[in-house]
Parts: sequence; structure tokens; C-alpha cells
Amino acid sequence: MMESAVQTAASQSESAATAAVLNGVPVAQIRAELDRILRSRVFIHSHRIRRFLQFVVEECLNGRHHRLKEYLIGMEVFNREESFDPRVDSIVRVEARRLRAKLEEYYAAEGAANELRVHLRKGSYVPVFETAARARMAAAGAPATRAWRRSIAVLPFSVGDGASPALAEDIHRHLIHHLTPDDALQVMSRRPGEPVDGVRADYLLSGSISADGGVPRLLLQLLEGAEHSYLFSQEVECPAGDLSFLDDVCSNVRRAIINPAPGGEAVRQSDNKESFASYLQGMYALKASKPGAFSTSRNYFSRAVEMDPEYGAAWASLAQSLVLVCLLESGDHDQFCAQARDAAAKAVSLTEALPEAHTAHGLVLSFLDWQWNEGARELQNAICLDKSSALAHVAFGVQLAARGRLSDARAEFGEAERLDPVSLLAHFCVGWGHTLESEYDEAMSRFRLIALLEPDFAWSYLGMGWACAGKGQYAEAIAHFTNVSHLLQSRFLFSGPLGYCYAMSGRRDEALRLLSKLAESARTQHVPAVNYASIYAGLGDRERAFEYLDQSAAAHESALPILLLGPEFNSLRSDERFARLREKMGIAEA
Repeated sequence: MMESAVQTAASQSESAATAAVLNGVPVAQIRAELDRILRSRVFIHSHRIRRFLQFVVEECLNGRHHRLKEYLIGMEVFNREESFDPRVDSIVRVEARRLRAKLEEYYAAEGAANELRVHLRKGSYVPVFETAARARMAAAGAPATRAWRRSIAVLPFSVGDGASPALAEDIHRHLIHHLTPDDALQVMSRRPGEPVDGVRADYLLSGSISADGGVPRLLLQLLEGAEHSYLFSQEVECPAGDLSFLDDVCSNVRRAIINPAPGGEAVRQSDNKESFASYLQGMYALKASKPGAFSTSRNYFSRAVEMDPEYGAAWASLAQSLVLVCLLESGDHDQFCAQARDAAAKAVSLTEALPEAHTAHGLVLSFLDWQWNEGARELQNAICLDKSSALAHVAFGVQLAARGRLSDARAEFGEAERLDPVSLLAHFCVGWGHTLESEYDEAMSRFRLIALLEPDFAWSYLGMGWACAGKGQYAEAIAHFTNVSHLLQSRFLFSGPLGYCYAMSGRRDEALRLLSKLAESARTQHVPAVNYASIYAGLGDRERAFEYLDQSAAAHESALPILLLGPEFNSLRSDERFARLREKMGIAEA
């Protein structure tokens, strides 16, 4: 349906469009660039993404850019029915993120020398056409805010006997694509056949592909540019058709070469003594993790930025505390989310070299905006800028867990615990990681340790509740979830797991009463829909459970990606609707 509409519109206006100009760029040049993109290696097999790009570009060229709304794209490109509701079905937003990533990948490799660039900016479905010359002029006039970036040259890979040159080039291109968006790196490359002598870069990344035993293997070596001394060497298998292992490779590269940026320490303090005192009080409250700690720290950080609006570290910590409030405490969810976005943006604009600013921005992108790839890059930037930040490792680990990468998440939690052995949050995450892998006895042991260190740490009881529920010890789980409610002074924040355990232990009447109380409470305060879903899952009502899960996703409830990992949803994971739900959240399995 879409392709025929595009062809008809194109044929009707072809003669006029050839001589036309759009935003200073000849339409014929735009069409030629579109054709190059659609025929490129990056796009040729991504049929849905190709239709998406072709549709939005053609609509623009035919003067119908005002029609490029989510509803129309859903119907014309993705064949949705007239009943399509973008608030419930996020197909357009998910595919738009994929399209942006594909365009970035294309211009990082095949289209690097093209004179014209096609962009799709975040928050808009109207494409932007920009000449390379104009982009260079804009860059030349921009302030030099990233002078501290390190440069890395990705050299062509050598290919051993039996190995595929196409695979080597594909991996080389994807490595460049993964590293390029990193704010802390300036990436250069050399294509096969181009000379490498005289390359001037802080670091050199070289590699070779071999096929011993029929399994392709990649050997990567990172060298310091001036002295050519080796920083690290890594060998990995290259599964057929799966390049997801490059995420970890790029993370290792970043961590090996990026040191804290100059000036990063200085911006953690303020010349305003009262502002600095409030900042320290907020950090102490956050570290102590007493009941209401996130709200308490938020108040201190708010006071700090009021007294010193240019205090980047306080803005970053304010954003972090607001995200934690959205995830783990009650209150005005929409208001706190908006404030967190504003605070994170302010922090990055003031102190781009500060790791905490990238941690805050990564948390916002991941859990409030559900832009998981962009969030992961920001969290990795934070770790690269300060490898000793336990909080950054915790944040990245939680993000990885939400995306289903449990082994990687546990590695981050373990690193956070190593860096800060007295961090209750790191200990909690280590225990939570055991729970996610059904290692319930190990999890319980960790949560008991936390209770000894701090009896009022609410999250240890939450972890014990999840571990007991996963093990089928519902009476014990009920006691722990009840303790969470008392410590947080919020009866309904984690009422879903409690109601689930009521139902599973045979106390159905209490589960139903809790549902009624939730409905009554929802008249005056925000009650996450995922709580209803948990209880209905325990009652065995799969239809109602998925109904409320869909409502939770449509409302963009920030805690949903984490709560979905709870044992109360184990019985729903094999249902195809669960996979569709994750797709709506942008975290569908690759």
C-alpha cells in the first residue's frame, strides 16, 4: 500500500520536482541520495526501515511534511488498521529509533564521503537534508566544548586463510558505528587498501579475522598511538549473523583508553558554601539509603542548585535522585520525570566532562524515555570517564538487566561491589542478580547481610520478598513485602508482588480486597497499573494481567521494565503477548 502510494505521488510530481529546491538543496540531489541509501549494504535487507525512510522523504518532497505524524506513518508504512492507537502500539517510535541508528551507521561508513546527508532528528518524523559543507561550517562555528576527547583510528582488518573478507569489513564498519556516537571519542578510520602510515591518533585499534576449525574468530589489539605500546588484546568468536558481541568489545575499548577528563573533579564543588553544604547533605542521604532517602536527597540537591544555578554536579545528582524517585518511590510521577529530564540536560550542558552528568542522562534516556541504546552509550561514557564510580556500574547493570542481558548486568554489579564494598545499593543489586538467575538461596544470603548492616534498608526486604516468591515460600514473601510497605510509608507502591503472593498462597480473598483498595486509592494518587497485573497473574487471570500490562506500557510507567523481571510474571513469559509488550517498550529481544 505504501510503496504504490509513493510511486504514484512521485510520478505525478517528477518533472516539477527535478528542478525544485528544498531548504536550499536541489530535489534531484535529495532523490539521488535517497536512492544511494536504499541500495546501500546497511539498508538493502531492512525492508521495513527502507519503506519508512522512503515514505517520509517522499512526503517531504511533495510538500506534505505536515502530515508526518505517528498515526499516518503507522497506517501507511506499517499497515496498521484505522483503530491504530500510537499511545498503545509503539511500532513507529521503535522503528524510528532503528532508522536513526541505520542512518548513523550508513554515514559512518559507506556514505562518509557523500556531499548530502539525510537526518531524522529525535522527536520528529520530518527528515532534514544537510550538505556536508554546511555541516562543516556549523561545526567550525561551534564552541570547542570537547577538546578533551581522545582520538582513535580503527585500522583495516587482516583476513586469514578461510576467513571471509566481507565479514571482516562488516565488523570493521560496525565497530566504527558503535564507537562514533561516543562523546568522549573522536573516531578515524582507514578502509582496506588505504595507507596507514602516518596515521595521527591517540590510540590505534587493529584486528584480524581467522577461521580455524570453521568458526570465525576476531583478534583485536589496542595500541597507544605515540609509542605503539599494547594496552590490551582480546579474542572473540564471531557467531554467524550476530554482531551483538561488539557491544562488549566497544565497552572494553572505551574503558581501556578513556581517563577522567581534565577539570572533572573541580566541578564537583561550588564556590557557594551553602550550596556545597546542601550538595554534601544530599549525597549523604543518598548513600545512607534510609526510608525516603531519594526524596530527601532530591530536596537537598534542589536547594543546592537554587543557591548556585551553575553547579553542574548538583544538577547531575538532582537528576539521579529524581529518576530513583520515579522508579522506587511514590509521588507525582509525570512531574518528577519532567524535572529529571530538565536536570539531566542542564548537568550535561554545564559539565559535559563530569561522569555523573552522563550517568544521570543515561538513566533518563533508559528508564524515562525508553531509548535503551542511547542510554547505554551515556552510561558507558560515565564509566569510561570514571572507572571507579560504583554508582555508574550499578546504573549500567540495572539497565542491562532490564534489557535481558543478565550475565553482563551481574558483572557490572560485581564491579560496583568491588569498588564500594560498603554500598548497600551495590549489595542489593548483587542479590537481585542472583534472584534473576533463580539462585534464590544465594540471594537470600546477600539480603540477610544487608539487613545486618542496615535494618531499615527497605530494598533488602523487597529483595527477600522476590527471592522467597521465586522459591515458592509465599508466607515469608508476604511478611517481607509488608515490611517494605511500612518502611516506605506507602501501602500501594509494591502492592502488586504482595497481592500476587496472597493469591499464590491460597489467600484469594485478601488478593481481591487488595485490588479493591488499589482501585479506591487510584482516585487520589498514582497507582502503577503494573501492580494490578501482578495480582491478576497470581489469580491466574492472564487476560486481565496483560490488559493492565498494556496500560502500564501505554502510560510509560518508568518502573515497568524492572518490575517485569519479578517472579510474579514467570508464568506469562512464554506468551507471545509478553514479547510484544517488550517490543512496545523498545527492549524486544534481538
